[in-house]
Amino acid sequence: MILVRPLLGLINTPPELLEMATRYLRIFIAGLVFMFLYNGLGSILRRLWDSRTPLIFLSYATIINIILDPLMIFGVGPFPRLGVAGAALATVIAQGISVFLLVRHLAKINHLLPDTVGQWRIDRQLTATTFRIGLPAGVQQLMVSLGSLVLTSIIDAFGPTVIAAFGAASRLDQFAFMPAMSTSLAISSLVGQNVGAGRYDRVKYILRWGTLMTGGITSMATLLVLLTPKSLLSLFTTDQAVLIAGANYLRIVGLSYLPLSMMFAINGALRGAGDTMPNMFTTLAALWLVRIPLAKALSSWPVEARL
Repeated sequence: MILVRPLLGLINTPPELLEMATRYLRIFIAGLVFMFLYNGLGSILRRLWDSRTPLIFLSYATIINIILDPLMIFGVGPFPRLGVAGAALATVIAQGISVFLLVRHLAKINHLLPDTVGQWRIDRQLTATTFRIGLPAGVQQLMVSLGSLVLTSIIDAFGPTVIAAFGAASRLDQFAFMPAMSTSLAISSLVGQNVGAGRYDRVKYILRWGTLMTGGITSMATLLVLLTPKSLLSLFTTDQAVLIAGANYLRIVGLSYLPLSMMFAINGALRGAGDTMPNMFTTLAALWLVRIPLAKALSSWPVEARL
């Protein structure tokens, strides 16, 4: 949290946005513990064939976040006017509530959580296995985050219009990838369960149909983004310059949605099988050897060519 402002300066954050971004990130980072806990606890339930409960609690958190955002940003009623910091605080509160609900739910499942703190024990073999599988994924996420900082610094150099366009278009990217990411989690759970049961014959079936399903859904999202980019971006802004820049971005990036969705499916199967190294190497190679160098090289082209 101490390094937030220097890091924002390092990635060329415009001076007019620096103070707001600093306030937002300090609160958001302080609440990351809730995000990590939700992901971990949700994974436990999904491995127990219960993907519905984490989704329900996440929906509750989303609704709470939507309600709290305007109240805390604009200072409605008894709430103070916090501006962009209010958006971050609303997110943290909503995530904290979702974690509380998950812990309470897990406590009701017999023998899943110890009754007292004194019953907690560290299983060395299980801990070693967890690190073996989880460490490559952790390194991958760390390097992806650092790569995002580098990409952000390249984008920030072009000013508020391009920053706003990239931000709005990235939101649409996230919506387009949601089905693929959700299917990847399902594939990971199913593959893990069947590998553990020795039913390797089912793994190919799961991957095949998972890939076809996520590919079909993502194809529809791709067509929507390619055919109506400005209409979708208008949900976030009415600035014509931002709409034009964002639409040009989506027309290019939208072409990658389908192959990326299939990659998510394959990565989910590998994670479920406990083989996380290929995911790490391919993701880092694509980001650091291809995407970032190309982004830096192409950023020197004329604006019309870049967009």
